[in-house]
Amino acid sequence: MSESNHMPGAAPPPRRDPFDDLPETLFDPGENDRRADRRLAAIVVVAGGAILAMAVAVVALWSPTPPAAPSTAPTPVQAEAAPTPQPAPVQPASAPEAVVRIGGLKNEAERPPERAADPAGLLRVLRSTLEENAASETERAWRFEQAVHSLADSWAFFDRATVEEANRLIAQPVLLASRVPGGADAPLAAVGKGLERLASGARAAAHEIWPAAWSAGAMSEIAALPDASAAIRGRAQAALGAARLPDSGGFWTGARAALTLLPSRIAGLGETSGDVGGAGAWRRWSQAAESAWSDDRPAQERAVLRAVGDLLAAASTRPSDPQTRSIILAMLAPLDWSEQGAARAAVVSWLDDKDRIGPRELAAVTQWMVSGAPAATIGVDHVLPAQADDEARARLRDNLAARWALKPPAMAADAHRAWIAAARSALSLGAQAGPDAFARAAQLARLSEAAALLHRGEAAQARVAVAKASTGRAAGSGGAPVGALGADAAGRDGRWAAKFLGARRNAAERRAALAALSVQGGSLGVVDAETLVEAALFGAPVDVRDTALRIAERYATQPTVANALLEFLPRAPRTAAAGRLYERAARASLPPVRDKNWPIAARRALVARLLESLDAGDGLSSIDEWAGVIADAYSGWSVTLSAASPRSTRAPSDATPDESAPESESAAPRAVALDPADAAAAALNDLRAEAAASGDAEAARRLRALDRRHGARRTLAEGGLQAFVAEQCGVVEALALLIAIQRPSAAAEANKIVERAEQERRTASVVEEQMESAQRAIVELWIVLLGEGGPA
Repeated sequence: MSESNHMPGAAPPPRRDPFDDLPETLFDPGENDRRADRRLAAIVVVAGGAILAMAVAVVALWSPTPPAAPSTAPTPVQAEAAPTPQPAPVQPASAPEAVVRIGGLKNEAERPPERAADPAGLLRVLRSTLEENAASETERAWRFEQAVHSLADSWAFFDRATVEEANRLIAQPVLLASRVPGGADAPLAAVGKGLERLASGARAAAHEIWPAAWSAGAMSEIAALPDASAAIRGRAQAALGAARLPDSGGFWTGARAALTLLPSRIAGLGETSGDVGGAGAWRRWSQAAESAWSDDRPAQERAVLRAVGDLLAAASTRPSDPQTRSIILAMLAPLDWSEQGAARAAVVSWLDDKDRIGPRELAAVTQWMVSGAPAATIGVDHVLPAQADDEARARLRDNLAARWALKPPAMAADAHRAWIAAARSALSLGAQAGPDAFARAAQLARLSEAAALLHRGEAAQARVAVAKASTGRAAGSGGAPVGALGADAAGRDGRWAAKFLGARRNAAERRAALAALSVQGGSLGVVDAETLVEAALFGAPVDVRDTALRIAERYATQPTVANALLEFLPRAPRTAAAGRLYERAARASLPPVRDKNWPIAARRALVARLLESLDAGDGLSSIDEWAGVIADAYSGWSVTLSAASPRSTRAPSDATPDESAPESESAAPRAVALDPADAAAAALNDLRAEAAASGDAEAARRLRALDRRHGARRTLAEGGLQAFVAEQCGVVEALALLIAIQRPSAAAEANKIVERAEQERRTASVVEEQMESAQRAIVELWIVLLGEGGPA
């Protein structure tokens, strides 16, 4: 249906349709077949369809009213009565267009989606179905069915308010009919007709896309109605479940979930023959997506990029097709290719997805980006060859990630291999009890921290975490525990400070010195600690200060760093970043940095921490030491994930230390190693945020269920150790959800790990066993998420 048929009263599309730029022949795949026998068949089908449509039109013109109720015939009195309101007139039917059913099926004449009457007329018809005295029950049922059909075929043309009002009016007859046993069967069947097609798993033709999405949304709306009976909600939820969609959430949630699923059905993902859907089908999907996400442009673009990813994957299994390439580029053209958009990151992820997307398709995309997406700022040297091997893909992926300041999704091979070896070695050891259980959990927690670093592309820091896990000692952020200030570093204290300070104003040399310190490990002496803390609080330029701050956070548990922070406290900047560093070093929760009591509270906490560290006996049991390592590992994990979240921001390069991080930033969740439970809760929050950012409707439903279970476990937990185990269980479930989103093929394997961990938790005799079992499951899930399969 062309855009020129836009109805008065409907919301106009917000921007020009990118598909209009394609040659018209691309929208009629039947014209590509030039053989005489196929052309003759198409002519016969179209002509027959036209004759049939004309006959139907004649009958419709002479029979404008619905059939009377079958139980009684109309009497003369009824015939003379005032006419009842009729549905808004439908435009005269014309010969159906010859369209192509995707999936390699034969060309056939199918009814194209019809545009409904004006929105006001549709709403009048729906309201008339609620007026018992205006028409017979049979006529109202007929009107309801026609209105549902019209709305399902046209909802994407309407504004949000009209769609929501129409859906409300459609829900009312369902509720009224449900008062009679079996009375809701017919209206529910009418509403769920499009959803049945989606549940069948069959390929989706162009005229089926809007009804399927609307039906999913309407059933989701009914499933969420508080006034609906349990039976009605159950039927709606069952219909949604059969289509593998969320079982409630309202219209827009259901419609968006269906539109997320439909691209794989349009393209025939997983098939190796036939087409990947005609341009008409993808046009209608794009129009529906624009309507469903009209209030959230970034989410709409993410949905389009997911659809293009499915289309690229499907095209990779078929012979080269210019039409498919044109469809892909038409969908990419309207997207935001600047640094604020999601398109750049999608291209990097497609380059990394070598199992699904072939180089031929990516060659066409990157070639188009040079001139078709100027905001992407790439040149001809960034075009992927059509026959590129994995090494060439990885090289271009890393080049683009660096050019766009994105972190490449792939990990450094050597760090990855080292982590896999250490993780499998740790998992091969048997379960432990008592203090040994804490030691094993601490080792596994360090490996989990390393996995999180690998997941975010921090290979150098991951190697440090792996090394800590392999030492078998209660290593804090900076290495082994230290007694007197800098005793372990007395022989080399000051060497790093001399190198860093000798760089003077050479920012590159200072960065190199910081990079060397970040992988050095061990403990810091007094001089080195003071130099590092000074750079973290007052360093310039901003990127040097930020790097020093991140390294200082990792060494913050060392007494030399706490001592340096105490010395600089009187002139420390009142920024959120500085506040986090002081909290981490003091292992205590402090007032906001703008609070007048912050300096006093920070001084007291640091002095208490120093006195504790300087005590020769330390006063801590081995269990407390291992608990500190576990908390530190989870805290490091959470800091890593938070730094990569969309909420993180970089201060302007010309900002002063006091201006670089406004106090409002302190409202964001942050990881402070107070105790294992708090640190694990921070890591769990970051995992939840990463899963929620996917925009996946099923992920949102599973997150709500996860929150309910997690809240129940925390309520039942008594004491710090049980609270930590409750947080661990939440981390296990969140990692499994992340695997389902990012590596769907491994979801079943992840679920088995979760089930086994749950069984072990129920049968454990002591809470220490539960803790170690959960930590083992977390490492196993990291192995799955990082792409190496389950534990050996």
